[in-house]
Amino acid sequence: MRYFLTLLFISTIILPFSAIPAHAIYLDERLGVTNSCGVYPDRTSQGDYLQYGVQKTRELGFAGLELIMVPRSLCSSGGGCYQQATQYCSGNKLDVPDMRGMMTLPQYQIAMSKPIKYFTLFVEAVKSTSLQQASIHASSEPYTQAEIDSTYKEVKDAIKYLLTRYRGSGKTFYIAPVNELDNRLVQSSGCLLNFPCDDVDVPAYSINHAINFLNTYARAIKDAKEEIPPEGVTVYLTCEINRVISRSMRGKTSAANDVIPHTQCDIVAYSAYETIMASNPSGVRQNMLESLNYIADKAPDHSDFPNGKNVMIGEIGYPENSTRTDVSFDKAAAAIQAAMDWGVVRLNIWTLLDQKCTKANPTNADCSGFWMIKPDGSRSQMYNYLRTTYSTTAPSLPPTNSADLNSDGTVNLLDYNLLKAGFGTTYNLLNYNTLRSQWGQ
Repeated sequence: MRYFLTLLFISTIILPFSAIPAHAIYLDERLGVTNSCGVYPDRTSQGDYLQYGVQKTRELGFAGLELIMVPRSLCSSGGGCYQQATQYCSGNKLDVPDMRGMMTLPQYQIAMSKPIKYFTLFVEAVKSTSLQQASIHASSEPYTQAEIDSTYKEVKDAIKYLLTRYRGSGKTFYIAPVNELDNRLVQSSGCLLNFPCDDVDVPAYSINHAINFLNTYARAIKDAKEEIPPEGVTVYLTCEINRVISRSMRGKTSAANDVIPHTQCDIVAYSAYETIMASNPSGVRQNMLESLNYIADKAPDHSDFPNGKNVMIGEIGYPENSTRTDVSFDKAAAAIQAAMDWGVVRLNIWTLLDQKCTKANPTNADCSGFWMIKPDGSRSQMYNYLRTTYSTTAPSLPPTNSADLNSDGTVNLLDYNLLKAGFGTTYNLLNYNTLRSQWGQ
């Protein structure tokens, strides 16, 4: 211990807090990026994956970050890219009692206490008695009251935790319990997602499941807010859909036509890759604008969005290394510009680090190119476009003290103990100098 403290004291002389460079890059605050997973960098040298992602998100100038909170993914060994909480897993199962317990894992607490203003949380319930998104298409049996009650309680407790822990932080949390809902619906017909699935029939039970599932979340979030009125923190239920052009606008049974109008979703998110399938950038722009208008017409009204545009882009990106002839950078850029011009609430780029590389510690050529940062550390074509087009001189940072590692409102011994436990992995000398300069505040 004495050696550890001596080392840290010496480090403050070598690298004082005043020498830490401030983030000089800021993008339009509606832009965010997803830190889902990635086979690089080498975690033995870079430390905790979530903390690395938060650091890079701020360095790139994004005000928003999407985090994956899916229990099976946090413990999964498949693909080698998630495994973000293996020290809390037992037999590939997350060893926490519920969603609130998952949110209080140290790496999530630390990540969400950092100066990121907007967090999209792709969440699933932890309890085996609660409903997960697969329940929408996996069974034709009606939901039981016990399943609904378990889900309601688990979600409500988690939202009450967010409202309490991040009170006064200036943060907004977009709670997204379903990824690409239309894909869940067509799966109930037996359609494989690597096929178009544009014309299959969606059974009524799947539509009913989707409505009940989302409204259970809506009721839990609403009741949590009534018990703990939000003060300096905002929580929205965000419902993601994806087959607007290919199904909804063709009059097919779909999330936009048959689910969203019957829910209390605060914001409708659009995974918008289909807009890029037009033959040229002009067609892409038209696709995006028509889709957003269609979604806005179907979305429930919300008092926070008096113009009726409570729509965000939940996911969009461009595979820079792709050899496909139907996608291009120009078309992806046209889709993003159209959405931003239309006035979306947020736009999340896929993704910070590429998750589809063919080997660990890859070269740039080993990956598909869905990235902001390449394996060699250089920035992607898409990021350079965003920086050139959407840079701003006005930072959008919540009033969070980055030295308050456990987010209890002060920098004290509890924060020091967290730093000490994670020194060399989660934290480094920069974190120590920040903590030291803010001690007692």
